[in-house]
This record gives sequence, C-alpha cells and structure tokens, in this order.
Amino acid sequence: MSKQVFWYPNAQGSYDENGIPSDEYALEEPTNPWDKVSLGPYTLPGLVKVKVNRERKLDIKKSPGTHGATITDQGYNPAEVEINQMIWRPSELAKMQDIMPTLEPAPSKKDASPLDIIHPATAIRGIKTVYVQRIEGPEDGNIPGSKVFVYKCVEWYPKPVNATKTQKKSLQNFDNAIVPGRESTPIGPPSQASNDFVGPPVLPPE
Repeated sequence: MSKQVFWYPNAQGSYDENGIPSDEYALEEPTNPWDKVSLGPYTLPGLVKVKVNRERKLDIKKSPGTHGATITDQGYNPAEVEINQMIWRPSELAKMQDIMPTLEPAPSKKDASPLDIIHPATAIRGIKTVYVQRIEGPEDGNIPGSKVFVYKCVEWYPKPVNATKTQKKSLQNFDNAIVPGRESTPIGPPSQASNDFVGPPVLPPE
C-alpha cells in the first residue's frame, strides 16, 4: 500500500515546506484508557469511542384478543461493537496504512480472522474477541484536518453455547426450591430424630 499525503485544510499549527503540519499539532495524545482500543496486535492510533450493544433473541407469540404473550428465550445474539476512530497526525495515517492489511486483508491473500479486543467498554460486557465486519472511511472529521474511521464488529465465540442445556442445568441446581404441589422438606434421608416418632403413640394397657 502506497503512502498517502496527509493534510490539514484551514488548520492551526506549524507547517513544513509542503504545507503539511508537523506532528506537534494542537490535539494532544489521548492517555485515558477509554480513548484507546486494541484490535489484535495493534493499538489504533488517535482518539476512539467504543459502543457495545447486545440483545437476547426472543420468540414472542401473542394470541389474538388476549393480554400478554408467550415468550421463548432463544439466547443472546452476538454483541455488536462499533469503534469510531479519529486521527489527525501524519504519523497516525502512516500507522493506519500498516495496520489496515490486518483489519481488512486482501481477498487474494487470506481470510479475515477474529481479533482480540481490549477496551474498558468491552471488558465490562465480557467481550474478548470480535470479527471486523465492516470498515467505513477515512472521511473528514468534525475537527478541520482530522480523518475518521468507523469499524462495525461482531462478537466472536469459539463455539456456540446451547441455551436450552444451560437452562436445564440451572434448574437442576435449584432442586430444593418450593414448587406448587410439592412439600418444601429438604431432600435426603430422614434424620435419626425423625425415626423415633414413626407410627402412632403406644398407649399403656388399661
């Protein structure tokens, strides 16, 4: 991939003889961990914002003329992760040109692979690996001279988890729960004390 020229139209700052600002441009390097994200072996340059969305797939069946509905829980859909990235330095664009073949490999070379993701938002939601589904940009950002990329990612699982089996297992763990029509006595052999009171009391002879 050939190196592209990076420019800042109407930007404030110092310029070289080609009209390109130096790397000491007005915006500072982000240090907040919420402003950085790692995908695979790379930390994306510039400033990022990460959004996470995950929902359960529900089969909702409603009978005509009735209130409410029957809901069948079919488990979670893979989470959707959106990364918005803004760069503003020539060095950041150069780094993106080195990173992009990993995020978006050429069809003739190899298939895309799932990438580990490190960011506070994904860590809170338990997302460790994503598959990059779509990349938008670079486009002009809100700040003059900045460029923006948008990454649409999908949570990746090494193997789907059977939701039905998980539910059955969880019910077995609560076998001592109170169920209508069943006494709430503990399950297990009777204690020795209970054996002393089996049968009617013995009355003394008259």
